[in-house]
Amino acid sequence: MERDSLGATKKSSPTRISIICSTGDIYCIGPRRFSSQRKRHGFEVDLIFLRATTFWGQSKRRFNAYFDEDDLSESVYQQLLDICRDSAIVGFSVWTHQVEQVTRVTRRLQKELSSLIIWGGIHPTSFPEESLQVVEAICMGEGEVSFLQLAQAVREGRDYKKARGFWFREGGKLIRNREQPLVNDLDDFPFLDFEYEAHFIDDQGKL
Repeated sequence: MERDSLGATKKSSPTRISIICSTGDIYCIGPRRFSSQRKRHGFEVDLIFLRATTFWGQSKRRFNAYFDEDDLSESVYQQLLDICRDSAIVGFSVWTHQVEQVTRVTRRLQKELSSLIIWGGIHPTSFPEESLQVVEAICMGEGEVSFLQLAQAVREGRDYKKARGFWFREGGKLIRNREQPLVNDLDDFPFLDFEYEAHFIDDQGKL
């Protein structure tokens, strides 16, 4: 099995990853940076923006979330399932004000997909035990290196539950792996992913 100069395994059939962003900010620095890093290492990545909107749209949605369930339509769910169906990993970027809606989407995907579903972002880092009641795996803190190592383990059939920077739920116990050291040189990372061919945006019910 050949490896490149950065340690990434080269394979003939790339492993697919779906990254779902629920924030209203379409810029989404974290998910775009994760996507470009995975692509550099031979993964196929779909970026899915479920709640892209204007600033005022974000404000309205946050306000209405206190009164409305704000779930996705069945049509959007079916489109989302079709996009994610061949993904080995489905990752969510989760802020605390989105957690109820992300939980509903996660539960639906868990019922119909065999993918490993993980949460990353501010909410699971701040509330890890609560988050692990919903998903099997959460990324703690900065995840550029941690997520890459987990994805490489999944691709190569190794034990991904040894990945540093991750916590896992296994039966009734929690696995709390050591944190991943911060990267000192940000120039090690590629530029944010703006390759729109594999980007999906919820535009009035159509991804």
